[in-house]
Amino acid sequence: MLVIFMELSTVKQLSGAAKSFHLILTASTLVVSWSLLPTAFSMHYAHLYYRHGAEEHKALLFPDKI
Repeated sequence: MLVIFMELSTVKQLSGAAKSFHLILTASTLVVSWSLLPTAFSMHYAHLYYRHGAEEHKALLFPDKI
């Protein structure tokens, strides 16, 4: 987060295409980082759920009735 704030503070000094490039770079960094964490957790728990020999001990248990 610190690097993102540092990047945004330097954008004030830029103009034109350079400013647009830095803003797009910062926005894409935020989107990718916010997408990466849930994807990593999903892959981890999918691996635990579908691993070989884990039929009797499923990693995720859901109640039958709510």
